[in-house]
Amino acid sequence: MRGTFYDSGEVWMMCAKAALFTITLLAASLVVCAYPSFVHAANGPSQIVWGDRIEDPDTGKYLSSDQIYIEHGETYAVPIGVSKEVYVQVQQIQDGSITPFLEDAYGPLYFIPDPQSGVRQYVETIGGYLGAQELAWEHPGMYELDVYLQPPPILSDRTPMWERVLSVLIGEIAHAQTGDEFVGTIRFTITDENDAPPACTQDCFSNVLFLPGIEASRLYRPRVIGDGEDRLWEPNANSDIEDLFLNAEGESVRDDVYTKERDIFDELPDGENIYTSFIAEMDDLKEQGAISDWEPIAYDWRLSLDDILAYGNDVEGKIYYSGQYRATSTPYIIQELRHLAATSKSGKVTLIAHSNGGLVAKRLTEVLGEEAESLIDKMIFVAVPQAGTPMAIAAGMHGHDQSHVFGLVTNEETARAFAKNSPMEYHLLPSAQYFTQVDDPVVTFDPSLTELVSVYGEVIHSQERLHAFLAGSVGKVDPQTGDTHRPIQFNDPMLSNAETLHDDLDNWTPPSGVELIQIAGWGVPKTVSGITYRKKGDDTTYEPNFTIDGDGTVVVPSALWTSESAGAVNYWLNLRNYSINRPLETLGGFFPFNHGDILEVEPLLSLISDSITENTKALNDYVYFSTEPPPSTQTRLRFALHSPLTLNLYDDQGRHTGMSTTTGQLEEQIPGTYYEEFGDVKYLFVDTSASFRIVMEGTGTGAFTFVVSELQGNNVVASTTFSDIPVTPQTLVSMTISAGLASASDMSVDTDGDGAIDSQYASSTGDLVAPPAEPDSDPAPAPTVGSGGGGGNGPPISLNIQSDVATSTPVVATTTAAPSSEAISTGTIQTATATTTITDATTTAIARPGIAKVTRVVRSASKPIVAVAQKPILPKQSTQTAVAAQSTGGGLWSKIFHWIIEKTSEIFRN
Repeated sequence: MRGTFYDSGEVWMMCAKAALFTITLLAASLVVCAYPSFVHAANGPSQIVWGDRIEDPDTGKYLSSDQIYIEHGETYAVPIGVSKEVYVQVQQIQDGSITPFLEDAYGPLYFIPDPQSGVRQYVETIGGYLGAQELAWEHPGMYELDVYLQPPPILSDRTPMWERVLSVLIGEIAHAQTGDEFVGTIRFTITDENDAPPACTQDCFSNVLFLPGIEASRLYRPRVIGDGEDRLWEPNANSDIEDLFLNAEGESVRDDVYTKERDIFDELPDGENIYTSFIAEMDDLKEQGAISDWEPIAYDWRLSLDDILAYGNDVEGKIYYSGQYRATSTPYIIQELRHLAATSKSGKVTLIAHSNGGLVAKRLTEVLGEEAESLIDKMIFVAVPQAGTPMAIAAGMHGHDQSHVFGLVTNEETARAFAKNSPMEYHLLPSAQYFTQVDDPVVTFDPSLTELVSVYGEVIHSQERLHAFLAGSVGKVDPQTGDTHRPIQFNDPMLSNAETLHDDLDNWTPPSGVELIQIAGWGVPKTVSGITYRKKGDDTTYEPNFTIDGDGTVVVPSALWTSESAGAVNYWLNLRNYSINRPLETLGGFFPFNHGDILEVEPLLSLISDSITENTKALNDYVYFSTEPPPSTQTRLRFALHSPLTLNLYDDQGRHTGMSTTTGQLEEQIPGTYYEEFGDVKYLFVDTSASFRIVMEGTGTGAFTFVVSELQGNNVVASTTFSDIPVTPQTLVSMTISAGLASASDMSVDTDGDGAIDSQYASSTGDLVAPPAEPDSDPAPAPTVGSGGGGGNGPPISLNIQSDVATSTPVVATTTAAPSSEAISTGTIQTATATTTITDATTTAIARPGIAKVTRVVRSASKPIVAVAQKPILPKQSTQTAVAAQSTGGGLWSKIFHWIIEKTSEIFRN
């Protein structure tokens, strides 16, 4: 046999080729197998890398000192017409971290000569890292790059191995079996580094960045079936809220929730404006050329402040703050702030924040550090709960009134289950320093609640006690299955995190050189200053404590928190007077102004615009504004109804405040009036400057307690309580008041709804109490209700009044008269006793609208009504006086719900 002989050099060459083929085959196999997973991992932000890669002569490695990384939304100054290497890379997100992903990314580059038109001019296609090329920027202006990933080759098993290897190495087999994967669009601006813009000489005003409050940004998720999306916020059902739930760590349960660019609330479906007028005001400033641009920032308000500022990945206008798409090297809010500063005539930005947006703004400056001074020149805080507010306790514990804090269209059980793991709820709780400035306790327990008092104490007026109560388990119920009158247990770690956060925020001062303006809404009497827990039968219930020193949600001291010594300028905005005097029907409906729509107030918009354009005016030009607390001497009335009845107020023009019986929607049509519900207690707040008619209609069987209080500021100066009065679904109750409690008519009760008065109760100021036991012939048993008394002014009365029965038991009233100013100042108490005998009383019933008035004679036995003056209620320090040295009302979201119900009903009726 003959053989083939090779010299040693040929042998080495063959071995080297074999080794190279083996290594290449192995590498190609790894690429073919691993490529698909790489593609799926490449879900982060895209970048254009522009600049020459300089080789280190010692190591042979590339240096990147000449390269810039171009990202979405940014502006870059470069030499125009100079060619440098360019390639596209997509960043890889794994376990929340970002690493460059140098795969086969590419995309067409477009120049946009006119951003208003959106027309794009094709420039060229830029390849990935392995296909780097050169690019020169020929024109300054806006550019866009659509980024794609080429898919891996899909090869048949029957394809020869060498052909598959070559297909990976040299691309001989085209990507014909699947389409390229679109990643996203990078929009950016190129400027000439040698062509600095001329210094601004006229109207050099700053661009504006606006941070809205909680619930004011819409939230979405992809539609489960088919294309498109479902809007979760504003919600249409409890299921929408449940899609927004977070886990115990404060992270979104769904990983695909997003908001959109500029997608903040303008108006609600019922016609109430939220930011409509503010948006128009900012648009006008831009159109007039006063500012170059402005932007409202939509953000995922469910999350912690740190998550909101660390994330915000803008993918084709969808902004992800949570879930798998949230990671980004340029958080959205910071990115937009820098962009606005770069395009501003002043080179800086005026930052305007409403409500929770102010907390985001304060944390933003801390995250930016020294950079904040170079980006921001002015901050305007409107109704910001800087140190928290007591309303958050009622909202979180009981799911109360989401129009104020959460805006939830849902039941109370789902609302508080949502709040329990939502960092936004904990941001709003009163902080440790809150208690050093505000005297009113945030929680009070009636002594009869012995178990709760033994664990939490009678009064909560410190962060330590508040933490113990919120995180404690005694007396708590499950959020979704428990009685909403009883509190729930809060998330202890989340509570601690919020307390740590406020340790920083409460000591915050604006960055050096940054002006701060603080604006507090004042005069909305249904602002909650705390809650009181009482015993109701064998159960526990809660009632609010109110103050006039707030906007319906945020108390004044918290809104004016940052000290004037730190350079803050403080303003009080009298929402009470503005709501009374402003023609409300011109603003999309009859709504008083409060926390949720405060940026619809015209004088406030004028003040903000003038602050942006540095148009200095005298304070008198801004009606309803002051730099001192407004006087609170105006007398007003508060009605509290504990019962199965509706509570309605009508004026002489037929306007209504209360819940509409036809639409179920809240109406506050009478200027200067407010309506509120806490659990099963209904409240009306009324000025005493006009005549009103109270009408209450039965919704069930039982008994009711009705408390009428007259106040000056936050001080109750007189009150009357009607306690334990029987009610049926047909009952109609009415009374009139023309000028204060002393002018109140007797309260007439038509128990069976036949238009005739069955019982009548005197309205003299005082607490109705049961008379001493007297001999009587077989008295009828009296109905009872819970704790009675409605406000703790005395024990419940057992009333046994029957019309047309001469032996009926009379009412005995113990009056509490308004003390004189002298008595208040000196502490002296005047006592007087008056005895009146009533034999016959002729009254006129105030009938239900549409029912004729009926006159009826009510006779009672000749027993005296004894009036005995008691110790007057002395004034206590109001919330506003605790300001010390510094210092979405109207059922916002319930209106949405009732509007939906109304429209649904119309569909079924038609």
